[in-house]
Amino acid sequence: MKESLFRKWLGEQGYNFATIDSRISNCHRISDVEGDLDVLFEQDQYEDLIMRLSYSTQDEKENARPRHDVQIKGNIRTGTATLK
Repeated sequence: MKESLFRKWLGEQGYNFATIDSRISNCHRISDVEGDLDVLFEQDQYEDLIMRLSYSTQDEKENARPRHDVQIKGNIRTGTATLK
C-alpha cells in the first residue's frame, strides 16, 4: 500500500490524525489477511474485495460467516462495514 500517499490524501479530505491512523490500521489488517492492496486494486479496482467486505443485516440475522477472513472482535456487520 502506498501509505504515505494515502495518508496525505486522507488529510486533504479533512480527516483528523486519529481517523487517518485508524484507516491506515484497517488497511494493514485487511492486507495482512487478504493480500497486498495495491495488487488487489490492479486486479479489479477492489471489486472482489468490496464484495467480500459486504455483510448485510440479512447475513447478520442468519448468522452467516463473513466472506472475508479478517478477524472481527464484536459485531461482524459493523466491523466489516468499518473495514469496507
